[in-house]
Amino acid sequence: MPDKLEKLPIGEYSVVATQKDWTLPALRFVVHDHDNIQKEIRFPYANLSLTSVPPGATVRQGRTVLGQTPLAVNQLRPGDMRLTVDLPPNAARVDLHLAILAT
Repeated sequence: MPDKLEKLPIGEYSVVATQKDWTLPALRFVVHDHDNIQKEIRFPYANLSLTSVPPGATVRQGRTVLGQTPLAVNQLRPGDMRLTVDLPPNAARVDLHLAILAT
């Protein structure tokens, strides 16, 4: 959802965007007389899709149950993630690194 800051006085500005516990690096820009500056700020989320054979495995992150396979989880913060995948009588720990792919 776009937001606009209009009629800012001439000068240097720094905008910091936060969402939940995620803060992006400050975006710096300079406003000159009659400038129309457009800057886009996006949080680079990752998406995760897990399947198992057979399906129905319980997927946990720590003590939090994320769901059962097949499982899709959207808007995850990129980085390292440790999951437990449990389908009795078997269980496995999965270490993942979530990255953003260029589009």
